[in-house]
Amino acid sequence: MAIELKISRDRLDEQLQISIAKGYDIGKLPQGSAAERQLLLQSFRSWDEFNGRLLEQAFVPVSWRERSPRSQYADLGDITFLSVNVLGPDQAPTLIDLISEKVRKLESLRASLDLFDEGVGVVAASAVGGPSVSAPAAVVPRAIFLVHGRDNAARLQVQRVLEKATPLEVIVLADQPNSGQTIIEKLEGHFENSAFAVILMTADDEGRLKGSADLQSRARQNVILELGYAAAKLGRRNVAILFEDGVEMPSDFHGVGRTLFDSGNGWILEILAEMKVAGIEADLNKLMP
Repeated sequence: MAIELKISRDRLDEQLQISIAKGYDIGKLPQGSAAERQLLLQSFRSWDEFNGRLLEQAFVPVSWRERSPRSQYADLGDITFLSVNVLGPDQAPTLIDLISEKVRKLESLRASLDLFDEGVGVVAASAVGGPSVSAPAAVVPRAIFLVHGRDNAARLQVQRVLEKATPLEVIVLADQPNSGQTIIEKLEGHFENSAFAVILMTADDEGRLKGSADLQSRARQNVILELGYAAAKLGRRNVAILFEDGVEMPSDFHGVGRTLFDSGNGWILEILAEMKVAGIEADLNKLMP
């Protein structure tokens, strides 16, 4: 049985170009110190998890007997790093090799996109001049909910990017009128009108395990609460996590896609790509001066 596309060939080609470029950038990250290796590991995981979600949403599901682009992208090397929390100096070269192999697979898939037919929903939408996406990939965008902690400078930076790159309203809970509501009631009401959530996790708090002397940087408790609420309300695929380097991730969310909030602004490409995969209109060109 031929494998069909759920989104347009052009749209997938665009997403693959972004992922391939990002993979090359990650493969060039320094590995000299423990902090640099940790950043390498975190960047790889965010990139790899995004690629997996992209391929899942781009193709019509096949039976377990058939090889899909998603299963072909997977690698035996994934098992090696599945439970690695601290990347050692001897493991870094192996991870770089794995990244190179995954980039090669993405390039191979991009080169062979003409071999895949676009599904009925994609073709029908294109025929009537509508958006070249299938029905399951499209959402009715209403608003983007931005969750943040106490770092207002970081919040404003992310908010400005979202407001410029998308036509949607960006909801910041603190900016909304109370109208006699409790915070929980406000949260519930505005999430009803949201199609996507961006969770900004900055190092606002410190904490440690009982009996441990080591303090870890953590996001505010309200951010963790709203992260869980967003994942339950909107679905994990409609939630993007932006985390500051060194911020401890809640154990329940290990394995969930996340993007490093870096000073080089590499996070912008990743967040906009996540939104596009979720069916949200996002245009990098609108950020240009």
